[in-house]
Amino acid sequence: MKKLLLAVLFCALSPSVFAVCQIQMVYQRGPAEDLLKRHWNEFNVPDYDSMCLKLQRANAAIEIAADAKVLAGTSIGFARLRVVDRSSGLGTIDYTNGHIRTDPYASQDEADKLMLLAVQDSLNDWTHFDGAVASLVAARKSLR
Repeated sequence: MKKLLLAVLFCALSPSVFAVCQIQMVYQRGPAEDLLKRHWNEFNVPDYDSMCLKLQRANAAIEIAADAKVLAGTSIGFARLRVVDRSSGLGTIDYTNGHIRTDPYASQDEADKLMLLAVQDSLNDWTHFDGAVASLVAARKSLR
């Protein structure tokens, strides 16, 4: 009977014990939104678990503002990341991180690739991520 009780208890607790942390993303509306959503799982987020837990504790998400254009015969992709409140969308401009990529080959497909690379670049070197989370927490406190 004890073994059965332990097995039932283990099964009841296992979803919460083994839950995988997921980073919530918020995308600025625009033509790039669908492309970003389709490719989110392909990005390599450095120190994913640590970043995810910090965002969870702060009830925060990562907002991606990105676009891809062909201008003056050049493909351009850019991205800007910032930390925002999960429910209200409140965010600060402190400690954002962004990148721009260009290529002389002018095509929308190339610009789309450059935009995705700019997102990855921004994730890779977001050295002030902790500052971004702290800035959001401070902004919330100042609104109370």
